[in-house]
Amino acid sequence: MASVISTSTGAKSELDIVAAGVTVAGVELINRFVYSPRRATLADGSLAPRILTTDMLNSLKLGITYGLFLEAFKLGS
Repeated sequence: MASVISTSTGAKSELDIVAAGVTVAGVELINRFVYSPRRATLADGSLAPRILTTDMLNSLKLGITYGLFLEAFKLGS
């Protein structure tokens, strides 16, 4: 996914700033959703486990961030 983002926006160098803004906004929205303090608590006071879609969104976010770092290192910037 990160390779697609960097390749498609970097081809013409016209959408770099827009793609960076959309990517950062998406990452921050996922962070707000995943790490919000509105998680349910169990009877013993511990936090309830996250649902699968939340963990999948968090994994997608981490993968895109890591992939963009790898693309930057490949390009030497």
